Amino acid sequence: MSGIFGILTKAGTALNAHRYSMEVTSNNINNLNTPGFTRKQAVLQNSAFGVTGGVTVDHVIQAKDEFTDKQIINQNMAKGQHESQSQVLSRIEAYFDQENPNNLADSLQQFFDTLRQLSTNPSDSIFRKQVLNSATDMSKKFNDISNDIQSVRESLNLEIKSQINQANSYIKQIAELNQNVKNAVEEEQGNLIDQRDLALKKLSEIVGVSFFYDGQSNLNVMTANGEPLVQGITPSYLVADPFLDPFNPVPDFQQDVISPGNYGVSVKDTDGNLTSLT
Repeated sequence: MSGIFGILTKAGTALNAHRYSMEVTSNNINNLNTPGFTRKQAVLQNSAFGVTGGVTVDHVIQAKDEFTDKQIINQNMAKGQHESQSQVLSRIEAYFDQENPNNLADSLQQFFDTLRQLSTNPSDSIFRKQVLNSATDMSKKFNDISNDIQSVRESLNLEIKSQINQANSYIKQIAELNQNVKNAVEEEQGNLIDQRDLALKKLSEIVGVSFFYDGQSNLNVMTANGEPLVQGITPSYLVADPFLDPFNPVPDFQQDVISPGNYGVSVKDTDGNLTSLT
C-alpha cells in the first residue's frame, strides 16, 4: 500500500507542478499587451535525490536579458533626445520660414533694395520715405521674432520643470519598488520587478541612465555621466541648474517631489530628452 500511496503522492505532486506551470503560461498570455510585462517561466526540479523523487516547482524566472534591456534603455535615451531636438528646432524654424509671406528674409531684402534705390538719388524724398518704412518693418519683424523666441524659451522652461518632476517621480518609484521587491513573497516579486523595469524605461526616455543589479535584488540607477539617482532604497532627485538660463532662471522646483531622498543631481549632468531641452 505504501508503494501505491507513494506513487499516487508523486503523481499528485507532478500534477500540481504542471498545473502551476500552466497557470504561469496562462498569465503570460493574459498579459500579452500589458505595458512592461515580462514573460515568466516556472522552473521544475526533482523533489528528492534519485530518479523516483517526483517533480516540484523550484522557482519562477523572468524571460529577460540584461544586455538587451540595456540596449533598449540606450535607444530610449537617443529617441527622447532626438525627438526633443526636433520639436524645439521645428518651433524656432517656423519663425524663419521663407514660405511665410511675412518672413524676415523678405523684410531684409526689401530694406536693402530701398537703400540701393536711395543710393542712386539720395535727395529723393520718396526713396527716403521708402527706406524709413522698410527699416520700420524690418525692425518690427526682429522684435516680433525676439518676442516669439522668448515665448519658446519660457515654454521650454515649463517643459523642463514638468520633465524633471516626472523623472523624479520615476526615481522615487524605483527606490520604493526596490524596497517592495525585498519584502515581497516570491509570487509577487515578478510583477513588482516588471513595474520597476517599466519605470526605468520611462525614466530613460527623459534622462540618459545606466543601471546595474546588486546582490540584494536592488536596481541601482545612475545618470549617463555616473551621478547616482537610485542607490538601493535611497533616491537622489534631479534639480534645475540655477545657471540654466541667465535671462530667465528656472525656479527651484525640486521640492515638488516628496521626501525622503537627496536633492542635487543637476540637469546638466544628465543626457537624453532633458539635455536637448536645456
